[in-house]
Amino acid sequence: MKSLKACKLEVIEPRAAKFHGRIARMLDGRVLIEFKSAEDAVAFSIDMQSTMRVRNRPLREDRQLQYRIGIDHGDISDAGGTVQGEPVTTAENLTELADLGGIAISGRVRDDIAENSDLNLSSLTGPRTNAEPAPTDGYGIALDDKAAAFATASQRVSTPASEVTPKTGISTARRSLSTWVAAAGIVIVLLLAGGLVWWAPWTPTEGRGPGATAELPLPDQPSIAVMPFESLTPGEHTAMLAHSMTAALITALGQVPTLFVINRSATHAYQGERTDPRETSKALGVRYILDGTLQESNGRVRATVELIDGTTGNYVWTQRYDRALDDIFAIQDEIALKVLVSLQVQLTEGDQAVVRGTGTTNVDAYLLLLQAEGTYRRFTRGAMVETRRLVRQILKLDPGYRQALLLEAQTHIIDAQWGLSGSKEASLEMAADILRQAAAMDGVMTDAEKAELLMVEAYIYQIRGDFDVAERTGNRAAALGPNNANLLAINALIQFYDRNYDESIGLLQKAMHLSPVYPSWYSLYMARNYAFKGEAKLAVEWSQDGIERAENDTLRSSNTVTIAFAYQDAGRTADAQRAAQQILDIRPDFAIRSYTRGMPFRSKEDLDRYTDALRAAGLPE
Repeated sequence: MKSLKACKLEVIEPRAAKFHGRIARMLDGRVLIEFKSAEDAVAFSIDMQSTMRVRNRPLREDRQLQYRIGIDHGDISDAGGTVQGEPVTTAENLTELADLGGIAISGRVRDDIAENSDLNLSSLTGPRTNAEPAPTDGYGIALDDKAAAFATASQRVSTPASEVTPKTGISTARRSLSTWVAAAGIVIVLLLAGGLVWWAPWTPTEGRGPGATAELPLPDQPSIAVMPFESLTPGEHTAMLAHSMTAALITALGQVPTLFVINRSATHAYQGERTDPRETSKALGVRYILDGTLQESNGRVRATVELIDGTTGNYVWTQRYDRALDDIFAIQDEIALKVLVSLQVQLTEGDQAVVRGTGTTNVDAYLLLLQAEGTYRRFTRGAMVETRRLVRQILKLDPGYRQALLLEAQTHIIDAQWGLSGSKEASLEMAADILRQAAAMDGVMTDAEKAELLMVEAYIYQIRGDFDVAERTGNRAAALGPNNANLLAINALIQFYDRNYDESIGLLQKAMHLSPVYPSWYSLYMARNYAFKGEAKLAVEWSQDGIERAENDTLRSSNTVTIAFAYQDAGRTADAQRAAQQILDIRPDFAIRSYTRGMPFRSKEDLDRYTDALRAAGLPE
């Protein structure tokens, strides 16, 4: 149900508003939406399904949520607050004809849009014996370039500014149900959730694989396909090793949430084939291709690995490994770690991936650290406890992994900041003690590692209220790690709480440039800077960006809190109240006091300004 709720808030509601629709009913995955024109209904549906395809792409196959959409129009009635009528029944029947992720329209809708579109339609009810199709016959819409052009053209007809707030897509003019029902020719769109299903658009089907000419769009995140390693030595043993290495790399890469990794069933179609990486990239819908060969001789194994940019065909890097056969698992680890760090450096996290990657040679420890970092970003009491448990596992795998200790220190800082432990000072002292352990570990610290340690120390000072020391320490850390996106973003956070809004914005802009696939809390602090600068429009836009990127309900609601504050601070109370209701829908237990207690503002005036605005928006104390 969380997936359905998030989809409603982040996809369905804003897109319905964009195409002038009104949600009439939502129950158990079924969403009934009313539109005043067939064009708007069809455009919404195309945009909705296209968005869901992109949204599903980075998810594991068994976590993907899809909808079937049925569209009809005609007269409806409002019986006891429930929208009823033949169009509702027809739309519901059409959803049964639609494919998962597809759209089915009635003959009436097809006739309405015929003059203004050249969509590719296919009959879903089979040929008829008479020449005239029935109004309720079903037609599927192909989600191709023509469909995308139709949706784009339709959204040029914008909703009046008085009806939709910037970026949120939330209607500010509450039309009554009776007003909608009185309108002739109402169009009904019914979305039926297909559930969490085993489905993936990249799974090989007829026409997919070597020689296929179809082209899939690239996802919004770094994407890679690990092609079957080629055995250059005759015999079943080397072939099995090559197969094992391919599987191991896919498994390792697939554990990284910021990477989109093609599954084994798709790349298996290329076994024994040598294809142009550019064609493979187009066919599979990924940017990067990892290819390799394996040779075995006299108890030794040689692996040659190539990482190729499939959009250009150029090599990103090549590497040869020549080891004793007994060392095959270490080779797999080294290759996986090199690929992980290489992609994250270039496309996701910049120098922070370098520090994380060079801190260990154990790929399992590296992957477990990524898992721990994801757990930490939930920012709850339970998440901090679980992160510390994972850190203990990491240190068993690699006792010298300094990054794990730094993460453990940060959990105690969060405990102190948000009152999750019995004593703020005890938690901060524990964090400081862990930093001292990290600094005393064997091995010379690089400047990048010193920078990360200093930035954690800077945030301890910020929580303690030593603002000047925090700012100086944060600046030292940023100077030592100028290309580490996370360090710049944390320094931006410190600058925000010290009222240095323009400097904070500049740091965040640089962090986003270094890390294009940035986490939602970067957007959150960008929005807060603009909100406190009194630029509500930009604050709302950045909050919407944060909501779209939000990794969990905590960050989703935090970005919505910024919307409520920005609107209320600008005197737009009605808009602020609507945002406040959205917050309570996500987090019914939200309370201003517990939410703001850990915000380390230098000035009490800023904290009072923030809490007063949230209170005026209607959020509970």
